[in-house]
Amino acid sequence: MEKKLLYFESKSIDLLNHNIPQTLLIHASLFNADYLKELAKMIQKYGYIFISQEEVLKSTEYNTLIKTYSKKGVSWIFRWGISEGLGNGFMQGDVTTPKKIIELAKQ
Repeated sequence: MEKKLLYFESKSIDLLNHNIPQTLLIHASLFNADYLKELAKMIQKYGYIFISQEEVLKSTEYNTLIKTYSKKGVSWIFRWGISEGLGNGFMQGDVTTPKKIIELAKQ
């Protein structure tokens, strides 16, 4: 998750020239519940604070027009980049979830 956090932070800066309030989507599972405290500490280590989704969406970047749609559940940053003409190459380098984590999450 740390690599994912830093990756999307860098994509935000690549696209918008600054970091923006981000949304952390966590699916309800025992696995996530077991590690939530550690995840929160790691995120806070990078200076993030937790705010409501309502506060996140007040950021003007979330008004950015999306011109490209997909059935894939990609991030807003990817949608904005592709809509700005950066193509699918903008998604290069995305951190994949290790297979072990995927298996543990299924339990």
